[in-house]
Amino acid sequence: MINHKWKCYIFGTPTFGAVISTGSRRLLDGSTVRTPGRGWYNVDTGVNEEHTGADPTMRVDLSLADEIAGHGPKLAAAVKSLLSRSKPFAFPSPKRARYVRP
Repeated sequence: MINHKWKCYIFGTPTFGAVISTGSRRLLDGSTVRTPGRGWYNVDTGVNEEHTGADPTMRVDLSLADEIAGHGPKLAAAVKSLLSRSKPFAFPSPKRARYVRP
């Protein structure tokens, strides 16, 4: 939904797509039951988003070695990708302020 609606970039692995909202009710015997409260549908197509995961713009897997070492390959891939898409910007030279003497 985020990628569809706001045209953002997603880095990582595809998500499962569990988007349904549930609520919990306590039964007379003390046990609980969870029931769906609402569903999520694509506004344009009407497709139920349950089990329709988000596909990333760039697939980046996180290995166990990366996790243990504290490395963030998704962040590195995102920064590299976004920097390659950005345009260089030259800041204008600051102008000297004119002060009025009292």
